[in-house]
Amino acid sequence: MNAHNEFTEEGSLPSVSWPKKWLRLLLAGNPFFIASAALLLFGINRLAVDPNFLRVEETKLLFNFSALQLYEVVLIGVAAFLAARAFLYDSTLLVMIESIVLLVPFMLVTQAALIDRRLALGLCAFGSGLVLIRFTALKNWFSELNLPGRSFFLLGFLVLLNGSTPLLLRHYVEGGGSDAWEEPNQLGWLIVLPIALLLGLTIRSRDAGTSAKAGQAAWIPLLLYALWIIGTAVHLWCMGYVAEREFHLYLLAPLLWAASWTAYAHAGLFSSRALPYLKPTLASASVAAILLAATAADARIGFVLAALNVLVFGVLVKSRREAQPLLLLSVSMAIALLPLEWLPGWMPSLSRMKCIELGLGASILALSLQSPRPMLTLCGSFTAALYPRILWPALSGHVSLEVGLIFLLLQSLRWEDSRWEKLRIVTAATWIVHAFGWTYVGETLSGWTVSSAAVIVLLAYPFLLYLTDALKSRLIPVTAIVVLSAKPLTVFAHWIQPVSTGLVALLLSFALLGAGTWFALYRNRLLGGTELRGTPGL
Repeated sequence: MNAHNEFTEEGSLPSVSWPKKWLRLLLAGNPFFIASAALLLFGINRLAVDPNFLRVEETKLLFNFSALQLYEVVLIGVAAFLAARAFLYDSTLLVMIESIVLLVPFMLVTQAALIDRRLALGLCAFGSGLVLIRFTALKNWFSELNLPGRSFFLLGFLVLLNGSTPLLLRHYVEGGGSDAWEEPNQLGWLIVLPIALLLGLTIRSRDAGTSAKAGQAAWIPLLLYALWIIGTAVHLWCMGYVAEREFHLYLLAPLLWAASWTAYAHAGLFSSRALPYLKPTLASASVAAILLAATAADARIGFVLAALNVLVFGVLVKSRREAQPLLLLSVSMAIALLPLEWLPGWMPSLSRMKCIELGLGASILALSLQSPRPMLTLCGSFTAALYPRILWPALSGHVSLEVGLIFLLLQSLRWEDSRWEKLRIVTAATWIVHAFGWTYVGETLSGWTVSSAAVIVLLAYPFLLYLTDALKSRLIPVTAIVVLSAKPLTVFAHWIQPVSTGLVALLLSFALLGAGTWFALYRNRLLGGTELRGTPGL
C-alpha cells in the first residue's frame, strides 16, 4: 500500500502528524477561556498603574472592581448555559476559572481600605453579595457539579475572612504604621490559613455515584476549595506587600503541612491504582514541611509541626505501614527543634547542636528498642549512655555507664540468637563489678543511685516479659539482686575494715562455702546447661 495513502490499512481514521495531534489536544482543552481570564487580569493590572486612565483614584478603583464583577457574572452565566446543553467539560472549566478570580476583587478592597473606610465597606458588602448570588445560581443551574453544602459554608467563611482583613490592615497601619502589621501577617500565615485549609477535611461529595454518571470527578469540590485557599493566600501576601512586610519561605510551612494532611485524608478520591504510592508520598510531605520551618529563627514553628506529626503518626502507626519510620523521624525532629526558651530552670541550657544530637540519638534508641538485633542494641546502649552527659555535662560518668549497662541488659531479653548469651553474662558481670566498685569509693549518692538502678531492673523485668515475647533469663533478676546488695555490703565492709584480716578471711570462707553450695544446686537453672553430678573425669 502506498505510504502516502490517507487511510490506514484497516480503513480507519487517517494518520495525523504530531503538530496536528498536539494542536487538537490543545484545542480540546479550550484554551480560549483560560486566555480570556489571563487577559482580564493583565488588563486590570495595566489599568491600575496607568496614570492617564481615570486619574481620580476612587473612580479607577470602582471601574476595575466593576469590570471584575461583570466578568465573573458572565462567567457563571456562560457556565450555566453550557451545562444546560451538556457541555460539562467546558462548563466545569469556567467554574474553575471563576474560583481562581473569585477573590481578586477583594484585593481591590484592600486598596479601597487604605483610601476610604466607607468605600471599602461598600465594595466588600457588594462583592460578598455577588459571590453569594453567583454560587447560588451555580448550585441551582449546574446540579451536575455536585457541590456539597459544606463547600458553600466554607466559601462564606473565606469571603468573610477576605472582606474583613483589609479593614484590619487599615486599623493596624493607622495605629502603629506598617510595622504594626507584622504580627497579624504572621498569625495569618502560621495559624489562620492552615486552620482554614484543614477545614477542607469536612468536605465530602454529596453523591459520588451522581458525579460519576454526570462525568464529573469526585475531587472537584476539594479542588475548588484549594483554589479558594490559594486566592486567600495571594490576598494575604498582597496585604503584606502593601504594608512593606518581607515574606519568608518558612511562613509556607504550616500551610504545606495542612495541605499534605488534607490531601492524605482525601486520597481515596483519586485513582485507586496510585493510592499505594500516593498516601506514603503525602505523609512524607508533611515531614518535609518541617524542614522548611526549620529555616526560621523561631524554632517553635518546626517544633509544633513535628509534635503534631508525632500525634498523627502515633494514631496511624497500627494501620499504616509508612507511619512507623515517619513517627521515629518526627520524634527526632521534635527533639532537635525543641525551643530552648521552653527548658525548665532545673535543666541547663542546651545549644541547638546538642538538641540535634539528642534528636539523632532518639532515632537510634527507637530503632534499637523495636529490633531484636544485638548490634542495634549495642548502638542503643551507647546512645543511652551518652544521653545523661548531653543533658547534664557535669553529671558523673558512672551514671552514664550504669544507664548504658542497664539498657543493654534489659534489651538483651529480645535477643533470639543464643550465641550472644556470653555478651549478656559479661554485661551482668560488668554491672556488678562497677556497682560494687563505685559504691565502695563513692559517696552516699552513688549507693542510692546503684540501688535505684537495681530496683528499676527488678520492676522492668516482669513488665517487659508481659509486653513482649522475650525469653526468660534468671540471670537478669539475680544480677539486680546482687547489685542491690552492694550498698549494705559496702557499709559492712567499711565497718569491718578495722577488724583483723584473718577474722575477715574466716568469715568470707564460710560465706563462699554457702555460695558455692547454692550455685551447685541451681547451676542448671541459671546457665541452662545439663546437670552435673557424680565424680568429675580426669
